[in-house]
Amino acid sequence: MNSDLLILIVSFFSIALIYASVGFGGGSSYLALLAVMGVHYETIRPTALLCNIIVVSGGVY
Repeated sequence: MNSDLLILIVSFFSIALIYASVGFGGGSSYLALLAVMGVHYETIRPTALLCNIIVVSGGVY
C-alpha cells in the first residue's frame, strides 16, 4: 500500500472520530486534507461529501 494513501486513511479516520465526537461531519477538514495531499481537484468535492455523509449518518444513527 502506498504510504501517502495510508497517511490519508489514518488522517480521515482521525478527523472523523474527532468531529463525530462533537456532532459535526468534518467536511472542511476533508477538503483541506485532500487538497494538501495533491488529489485531483475534480475528485476532492465528491470524496469529501461522501465522507461527510458517512460520518454524519453514523452520528445520527
